[in-house]
Amino acid sequence: MTFMKKQNRIVKLLFFFLIGLFFFSCSKKEEQKKDIDRNIDTVGSGADSIYVNKTSKVTSTDVRKKFNEVKKKYESELDVIGNTEVRFVDFNNDGIEEALLYYTLVAKGGNAMTGSGILLYKIADNRLEYILDYNLDGAVIKSIKDGQLNCVKYEYASGDPNCCPSKKKPFKLKFENSKFNFIP
Repeated sequence: MTFMKKQNRIVKLLFFFLIGLFFFSCSKKEEQKKDIDRNIDTVGSGADSIYVNKTSKVTSTDVRKKFNEVKKKYESELDVIGNTEVRFVDFNNDGIEEALLYYTLVAKGGNAMTGSGILLYKIADNRLEYILDYNLDGAVIKSIKDGQLNCVKYEYASGDPNCCPSKKKPFKLKFENSKFNFIP
């Protein structure tokens, strides 16, 4: 076999190897995307985490309208609001539910999640009053139970492709003293 034929065969093998490597490295991306798609707009329901407000006439549509008034504050040149999820939960145990709005930020013109956060509204006389916002830094709320937010943040493990962090770092938040605090 001549030198050119050997070189041509090596180039072909190298080409197919690189293509295979590309598909293998992106397989985690599809798994992660399915996990994120499943959880981004679906906050798990616990005993006190509900879609419908039981203590007033305020609806999730009202909460989203209120959020639309201020959402530009959370968007930037590169990021826009992706999904929103509204829950009514009595965080401060006063018998009146608060409205929690969870939002995700996605890259403009794309679908990559770049951040997330929550806004909490007090419901007084069927009106929404802003209490606070909290930057979740890309974390996903998995469930709300007993007034606690159970969250997961994805981080890069060694060997992860740039597209797809695989390491899950769970944490909990509890509303106390008019702010969300980490629970060890």
